[in-house]
Amino acid sequence: MRINTIKTYRVLCSKNLKRLKIAFSKGLTICNVIILFGFMLFNVALYSQACPAVCDIWQSEKVIDSFDVPTYISANIGYNWNAPTAVVLSTDYIAQYEGNASQKITYTMQGQASPSGFPAIQEHIAMGNATMVNHYLCDLSYAPWGVSIWVKAQQGNPDALRIILLEDEDVDGAVYDDEATYQYVNDTILSHDTWVRLNIPFCSFTPYINPSNTADTLNLNRVRAYRIDIVNRTGTAHSSVVWVDDLRQLSCGETIACGQAKLKGVFEEMTNVAWAPVVQRSVTEWEAEIEILQQSCIEYMILTSAQDGNISYYTPTNILGVSSSYNTFNNLFIAAENKNFQIVVGLYSLPLWVYCNNFPYVGASQAEFYDAVLPRDQLIVDELFALFGDSPAFKGWYITHELADAVMGYPNNCNVLTTQGSTLTAQFYQNIASYAKSKEPSKTVSFAPAFWEYLPADKYGKWISDFLSIATDIDVLYLQDMVGRDMPYNASNINIDLPLYYNATKQACIQNEVIFGVDIETFCSESNTNEANFNRIRKQLDVAGVYTDEIVAFSWRCMRYGCFLPDYITFDDNRTYANLMGCNGYDIIHYDTGNVCVGDIATYSASTIDGANYQWTVMGGTILSGQGTPNIQIHWLDAISGNLSVEITF
Repeated sequence: MRINTIKTYRVLCSKNLKRLKIAFSKGLTICNVIILFGFMLFNVALYSQACPAVCDIWQSEKVIDSFDVPTYISANIGYNWNAPTAVVLSTDYIAQYEGNASQKITYTMQGQASPSGFPAIQEHIAMGNATMVNHYLCDLSYAPWGVSIWVKAQQGNPDALRIILLEDEDVDGAVYDDEATYQYVNDTILSHDTWVRLNIPFCSFTPYINPSNTADTLNLNRVRAYRIDIVNRTGTAHSSVVWVDDLRQLSCGETIACGQAKLKGVFEEMTNVAWAPVVQRSVTEWEAEIEILQQSCIEYMILTSAQDGNISYYTPTNILGVSSSYNTFNNLFIAAENKNFQIVVGLYSLPLWVYCNNFPYVGASQAEFYDAVLPRDQLIVDELFALFGDSPAFKGWYITHELADAVMGYPNNCNVLTTQGSTLTAQFYQNIASYAKSKEPSKTVSFAPAFWEYLPADKYGKWISDFLSIATDIDVLYLQDMVGRDMPYNASNINIDLPLYYNATKQACIQNEVIFGVDIETFCSESNTNEANFNRIRKQLDVAGVYTDEIVAFSWRCMRYGCFLPDYITFDDNRTYANLMGCNGYDIIHYDTGNVCVGDIATYSASTIDGANYQWTVMGGTILSGQGTPNIQIHWLDAISGNLSVEITF
């Protein structure tokens, strides 16, 4: 009796997806980033300001401050001219709404009147000026709804809560150089002795310095800092306690993906450790890895670097300073040719965001530093092209020097965000790219910049566009999505930050005729295993797929534990997912024997993905157990043939 196993593909854009019913439900069949309109949800712990917001209900949230760590908000309590007699800011690890802690403010108001000539100034406590740039956040403009915060106080507290947003119009990192500030005041929220969520639409913020200037509006992609005030509205002397927790950005935007996105390439980091001895792999070992990558329909590999310090990952090399050489590239190219696989070769490993900080100490200017580094990249290009330039596996070049908008605040001679620093850096990249192109114009040149959100999205897009207008021989830009840095405030938010910065960067690429790609981070820097949950990676793929099909993966710290290596959970989940998306490189249904007899009971299993639903269909037999799970038992009844299929949905 022959059993046919059939793979049923998952439909991501199904109208049966569980979600809030919205007016634009037809949008579920469109791959796009849309703004949703629906109905406001209310409960006893939710208070919302009644002004027209962009949408009735937000779809996405991002933590601005969890208040779990006291250093993320200014430790000074700001006092006005008539300072309260006692103020203590502490981290409360017992009374918190979420996470590990909240911020507790214990205070005593003196009850002094406003100063003569300044009736609007009332006695208040200013809980710091937490600069959002420290949280890797300075752009609130993506489909904006507002912000929310959880608050608890003592019953009968007469004070008001004031939230202040401070702009940085010229993006110089300063928020007190006569730039705009906006306030929202709630007179009743502090009268509750239980946790209450306060949702504040951005339209509720009014000018703080000049409240009568109603024409002045909040510029959401220039908000650099926030402040939380407790205001003495009664003018009386009294003491109280207030707790705050979980300040969030609320957005109307939601990415609706059609589920066709999958990885096209992977970065391979050159490591020589027990858990990942990449540099020592033989041709046979490389062939085995390539076969598994091809099962996920991955077409190419980007090698992070050819040389790192005194180590070379190819032989022979005559470059001065190299004391150790491996035949890593040599073996890989043989394997790639045998398996019809493509290789992109990295050059010299020297991250600019690290070495830029060293310019003042090594005594070299930025221009002198680039002039010193360029010859080594050019020599590596010479040697690599001589060795592998004729190989059908040779796809192109990767400029290893990592670029990021992460050096703001350093001296101008090492700040790639200044006009001079950016121009010098772009010319450095162009010098490398043009030299590589001189060997063979058809070979692509790529790089992978990061965005740390020091720049708002519009400024970042302009920065990248200006950069590419100088580095004209770059063909592909892979934008690091920064999601793997999932420690508080370090990571990009998949639903809010990624669409905003993807769109700005893609437009810059279009303007300069450069292919826009995405480098998704598959690692998880805060977990014990450094292995990201595939549900998170799938969301990264969904959002990236709206903007490009050039999607690659980078595991970085996961190399220690094998995060995105064959036979590890994340990699295996991706292989299953890719085949559900139409890869056809891997058999999803597994069983011990291909032929069974009438009356036999056989066990079958499908590749397991965390959080997936399994619907099995059998013809010629009966399911005895396991429907809805990855593993089933079937009693075969038909004497000729049987069919078995499984539909896997998320």
